[in-house]
Amino acid sequence: MRTFHVTVRTGGDPTEYTAIARSSTEAFDHAAELFADQPCGITVIAGSR
Repeated sequence: MRTFHVTVRTGGDPTEYTAIARSSTEAFDHAAELFADQPCGITVIAGSR
């Protein structure tokens, strides 16, 4: 498992959090599920292992 820094931008202030996932795609998919009912932009950046 790896650590990823996730930023989700919606119409308001961005939401930032740290996710533990097997891949950046998995971290992205989780963020997309959390914000499924809102238009948003998602950025995932790899962190430490």
